[in-house]
Amino acid sequence: MSKINTTKRWLKLFSGLLLLSGLIAVLGWCEPPLGETVKHNIEENIDATPIFYGDVENMGELEEGVRELRENSAK
Repeated sequence: MSKINTTKRWLKLFSGLLLLSGLIAVLGWCEPPLGETVKHNIEENIDATPIFYGDVENMGELEEGVRELRENSAK
């Protein structure tokens, strides 16, 4: 491999790393665009996390199915 090709490869690597570092810095510095609901929840100090994890329909049936699977696998 010639010295010119090696230099070009290193230059490409460092320029890519520099570009990536700049992109990370800009994204970390900027405020992300938020929807109105998210803004409202932040302003009113509302934690909506449980809604995502607690809103499961037919949870009793799912738990019963898991119990049956465990019992059958233990046999």
